[in-house]
Amino acid sequence: MKMLGSLFKDLLNVLLGTSPINAITGNGTITGTIINVSTGDLFLLELMTGTITDGSHEIQVWIGDDPALADGVEVDASDLNGSLPTFVAANDDKVASCEVILRRAYLRVDIVSTGVTTGGTIAMMGKLRELSVPVTQPGLT
Repeated sequence: MKMLGSLFKDLLNVLLGTSPINAITGNGTITGTIINVSTGDLFLLELMTGTITDGSHEIQVWIGDDPALADGVEVDASDLNGSLPTFVAANDDKVASCEVILRRAYLRVDIVSTGVTTGGTIAMMGKLRELSVPVTQPGLT
């Protein structure tokens, strides 16, 4: 039964993702959805680009303990496994990932775009993860 619970939890974690596809058509910030990450230890952020025609598109992660992120701050680089990318026109059809070590209860992912005339497309998916010890089953080595 533990395995079924784990499978369900993994499915639920995939569904906790941020805005799936963002069409960028101008300068400014696309503000993601605030999600409750208080039950996890890590947040795996997966980013995929389509065609990026121009501009610079910086990925930012905001964390805080207030459900509206009134206390929100950008995640510190020391709380990242990897780095948050900035996509430019040379980054068509790229995949990037970064893991956030969670020390706060809420998280939001934003895209800040500058120098845009026609833009591009960036897709995001997040997965909430727990640090855990491996589960052993009788009869398996």
